[in-house]
Amino acid sequence: PSQAGDGFVDEGEQGLSRMTLRLRNSAGNIIQTTTTNYHGYYQFEPIAANQTYTIESVQPSSYNRTWTNKGGVVMPDGGAIAGDRIAEGAGSFVLLNLTYNEANTNFNFGLNRQVGDLNIRVWNVDTDTLFAEQDKLIVQTSSPAGYFDRTEGANDFDLSGIPTDTYTSVQVGNLGNMWTDVTRTHEGCNASAQVRMNETAEINLCYTGIANVRIDKAVYDQENTQWTSEGYEATPGEDIAYSVVIWNNGTRSVDLDINDILTVNAGFPASELLLPPVGANFPLSVTLPGSTDCQKPEFGFAAGQNGCQLVIRYTRKAAESFDRNGSYLLTDTASFSGDAQGSASASVQLTYQSDLAYGKQVFFADSGVIPSSSNPARPGDSLRYVLTLANTGNAPSPNAQYSDNIADLLRYAEVTSVVDGSRIYNNVVWTNVSVPAGESVELVFFATIKPSIQWQIAGDNNPYVIDNNFHGNPTQVPVFDLVINKSVVTSPIAPHDMSENDANVASWTVTVTNRSAINAADLGTIWVKDAVPVGFEGIGLWYQGNLIIPQPCSAEESCTIKWSIAGLEAQQSASFLLKTRNTEHYSGSHRNIASVFVDEIYFNQSSANVVVRAPKVVLDGYVWIDSNIDGLINSGEQGLAGVTVRLQNGEGVNLQSRSTDSNGYYQFAPVDTGADYRIVQIQPANYDSTHKNTGGQVNAVPARLGAIYPTGEEGLNTFVLNQLTYTQAQTTYNFAESRQTGNLQIRIWNVDDNRELFTPVSMLHVLTVGPEGYENRTENSNQYLLESVPTGRYRASLISQLNGWTDVSDSFAGCNSRVDVVTTHSLDNPAAINLCLTGDAELKISKAVFDPEYDEWIKDYQAASGEVVKYAVAIWNTGNKDIDLTISDVLGA
Repeated sequence: PSQAGDGFVDEGEQGLSRMTLRLRNSAGNIIQTTTTNYHGYYQFEPIAANQTYTIESVQPSSYNRTWTNKGGVVMPDGGAIAGDRIAEGAGSFVLLNLTYNEANTNFNFGLNRQVGDLNIRVWNVDTDTLFAEQDKLIVQTSSPAGYFDRTEGANDFDLSGIPTDTYTSVQVGNLGNMWTDVTRTHEGCNASAQVRMNETAEINLCYTGIANVRIDKAVYDQENTQWTSEGYEATPGEDIAYSVVIWNNGTRSVDLDINDILTVNAGFPASELLLPPVGANFPLSVTLPGSTDCQKPEFGFAAGQNGCQLVIRYTRKAAESFDRNGSYLLTDTASFSGDAQGSASASVQLTYQSDLAYGKQVFFADSGVIPSSSNPARPGDSLRYVLTLANTGNAPSPNAQYSDNIADLLRYAEVTSVVDGSRIYNNVVWTNVSVPAGESVELVFFATIKPSIQWQIAGDNNPYVIDNNFHGNPTQVPVFDLVINKSVVTSPIAPHDMSENDANVASWTVTVTNRSAINAADLGTIWVKDAVPVGFEGIGLWYQGNLIIPQPCSAEESCTIKWSIAGLEAQQSASFLLKTRNTEHYSGSHRNIASVFVDEIYFNQSSANVVVRAPKVVLDGYVWIDSNIDGLINSGEQGLAGVTVRLQNGEGVNLQSRSTDSNGYYQFAPVDTGADYRIVQIQPANYDSTHKNTGGQVNAVPARLGAIYPTGEEGLNTFVLNQLTYTQAQTTYNFAESRQTGNLQIRIWNVDDNRELFTPVSMLHVLTVGPEGYENRTENSNQYLLESVPTGRYRASLISQLNGWTDVSDSFAGCNSRVDVVTTHSLDNPAAINLCLTGDAELKISKAVFDPEYDEWIKDYQAASGEVVKYAVAIWNTGNKDIDLTISDVLGA
């Protein structure tokens, strides 16, 4: 090879062995053929002088000629050279008067190999254009002879001046799951090409996109001013806004047919169906473009198509009202079909029911003032008695009768008139009352307090029932049950004939017991009285150990002692002790009659049953990346979007589901108090929980009345909302940024030599690929550790050209090129890939005979008769693996 390309054998330039040369006579006939030895030297047999000869070389493969050789050089005595520059590749010369039989002709070739060019393009066959997302492209090109190229971020590039060979290209960049390689199936595409000398070959890698169509359906929650797919309780006659959101975040456009259907559960009156859609015409036929940058649009946009997003908004009207109670579910389902199919729905709960709240008040008829303990109603006073029925529901209450139990009132008052009433006995009854939704009615009667009366109760356990409470739907109110007992004791014995001025004292105890479950204070003041017979002197009245009437009455006439109970707690008793002394002769038993009576009435406003909707609470919270793992949201810590959070009841049944927004915030629709709930998060992939969450925080005003109980289970909060006075509860979840990782050990072995690590390491170039676009390249190493890599499937391969070695990683026992990395693969126990190589045997054989004249081995030798001829067979293995041979040699004549 002529490195300088100057046509001369320069210092350091080496000869080419095994080249064929031919000697032609003047007629152009080949008269001799020979090959060069290891030094590039060749020699023909002796030829006759004074003739014209031509020496030519057969051009070796992969080399170009440089300077045209200058023909023969005659050594050592000179001579005439017929031509100085002659036909390329041949040296022609004439031997004239040669005095020596050696002629030498030199052939020189440049080091340049035969080369050509290769153009590589990556196409999107959907648009018949070059692949647009160049930043995702990594193209590797290789040839059997060991050529390797890696080009990144280009969809059209040239490899110039590369050796002639067959080349194969493959795209190894991370295109995600949105593209399919169709190079081997699509017309006009190819992954391999033959590069020829001075020509340009082409490789066309081809990809087709994938349509990834999604659909969401939502209804607008006007109470919470947000779109929801969890359901919404609408008011009769309310306009209900629906949105259909369809988007394609794939890489290929798609043709869709869109439809929308409204369904109603059984029992909904046909006359009350919703109005037709407004703002959208169904069905629709559209073409939705593909876009790898497409994100889910927000609900509530105006109808129309924007890039890869199709948002359709329309309004339907809920039914106004109807004449019976019930709850009905309206489900609006949108669907699409065509190249892709899917559906989504949103529902509206329409509840039609009356919800009556009961209230009762008593007023003085003339002044409108409410009786009180300081201003009680007295005999002769006229009262106005008002029952209020308020309908807080969204449907009229059914026609029904309502009554108030006034049996106690009839004992001390006379009903004088009833407004809109029908009859009176122990109850005042109102008939055919229907309360419109959102309105109230008053049912009124008037009564006049009778003159003072008393109710005598003789003996023990004779109950007297006082009931001043309204009785109506849905429950009865408990009544009071007062029992009075009296016991009489005389000293020394009873009955006893006491003489005048008898010093003995008679005494008796009166006990009033409230046997009901509610307090007697709701009746106002209860009066108790007892009679003292004529001839006895009152000594005193004691209540709960305190003397309250020192001289109850005189001895001249019988008298009545009266005392009051301001209030008597449920299941409690009040006892009064009365003592007397005889002032006149009296004989007989000292049994007397005690009684309970009312002559001053304080009408407490009755706690009649009130039916109202329970207050609701809003449960919300945040999911965030807890960078310092302290369980608190610190400044600068970011929310985690797209995390699913579910609301469950106490039995673990899912009630609502939410995804966190871009700030990590979530909020559930309002829920009732007085129930058990659990909030559960679906832990996002590749994140670990940090501190266990601390459960919900109830912000109560004025005080925290609701108790919240963490269960101790990771990611789960259980709490009870009880008598909340504020509708805010918050629950948070925190996660560390650390992803789920493991460790991977990679080794390369020579399985021929007792399984030793492969050497030399300078030949090694290993590519390791894993999930989420992970890639590692390591050179000049036969073992290395990849620390804290994402969990998933990994594959290692040798991308360097190892001539003389074969990769047996996937077929040799104990070897592997793939492995799954999990979190338990620690630094002390990593996952392992063992790449294995076995050597190739490369045999060569040569046969020669010894030329004693020149003291060298040659292929052809003219021996003299009787001369001893020495043959040699040379066999050598230039490969990397031993081989067993059987050798034979045959001499033919």
